Amino acid sequence: MRVREERQLSEQYSSLVNKAYSTLAQPLSRGLYMLSMRDVYLEEGITATDPQFLTKILEINEELADAQPDDVKKLERNNKEMLDKLTREAAVAFSTGDINTAKQVLVKMKYYSSFEARIKNLKRESGIE
Repeated sequence: MRVREERQLSEQYSSLVNKAYSTLAQPLSRGLYMLSMRDVYLEEGITATDPQFLTKILEINEELADAQPDDVKKLERNNKEMLDKLTREAAVAFSTGDINTAKQVLVKMKYYSSFEARIKNLKRESGIE
């Protein structure tokens, strides 16, 4: 094998390893990957239907919209706690083979992951570390 071919092959494998690490390092992307391994996918635009959960999501959206710099760290902490809780719920669902529950938990995780991104933006815009 030529050096050029070896380099190209090495770059391809390196890219695959980096993509796999990135996928597995994040609980949401890891869960979505685990669903895909079972030929189950979250359709684009899928939303939660639990009225209590949706009410909570609306409340969090309002809190984020009205957040002052002092509020951002509290919102970040609460969001991280919820993502950690949902990650544990997804792990239990997958380990027991309850794919329906795993799917429902991952839908919720998508909401909280989007909050995480919004909180990061708020922190950046407010100069909060």
